[in-house]
Amino acid sequence: MANIEKAFSNLTSLLKTNKSSWESRSRFWLNCLRQVQQVPGSNRLFDRIANAPKSDIGDYLAELWFTVLFKELGFQIIIEPLGDGPDMKISKQDFDIFVEVTCFREMYPGPPELSLSDTEEFVLAKYGNIRRDTNKAYTKMVSKFPQLIRTEINSSIIAVWNYDGDLEEIEMGEAVNRICHDGIAKKISIPENLKFVVFAPWNDKHLVFAVSNSLTLAEKELIENISQQSIFDIQRQILLL
Repeated sequence: MANIEKAFSNLTSLLKTNKSSWESRSRFWLNCLRQVQQVPGSNRLFDRIANAPKSDIGDYLAELWFTVLFKELGFQIIIEPLGDGPDMKISKQDFDIFVEVTCFREMYPGPPELSLSDTEEFVLAKYGNIRRDTNKAYTKMVSKFPQLIRTEINSSIIAVWNYDGDLEEIEMGEAVNRICHDGIAKKISIPENLKFVVFAPWNDKHLVFAVSNSLTLAEKELIENISQQSIFDIQRQILLL
């Protein structure tokens, strides 16, 4: 079996459900795999998906999603360009930027399901924890810094896939603000090449949070292009392939 078939087989065994939405969901991921199969290094990603336990599959689907996104934006992509460094390098004309991908796994319950009747009293249940989730986002991103401290890298970003239902834009924004503050205060060492963080909330457009105050024109254009990308629109395009 080809690597792409093994990857899809394992993905199906880990994620398949009896819900009616599974057919479109499985077609979506299969089309994503097909979209990136010509990308240099894609076989290494397919191998990881093919051999992943359920606990790790979200990490690799995050890499797959961002590969699809940057391909959609017209970039040439190399997966694992440095071997043990960032997950991918994207290039367009004379512009190269390295991308380290991370995924927030589901760890805490999101909003509870509501069941209402005419006789029931409507009460909003509390869920989430802003401080806890901000700390989680902060720690997750800082843990990726060592991947970016390489002499070969002049420009880099961290791309975050939200696999945790209770992680919101406000928590990501607070985490990035804290990283910038702690970097200025010398509490942490931010890689000089780190430019911004991309967040895929999975319910609208990608969000971008600046880390560096010195952005090139190409980096500013990339931020604008990413910010305009609707996740739903890309999903629909892939499902129609």
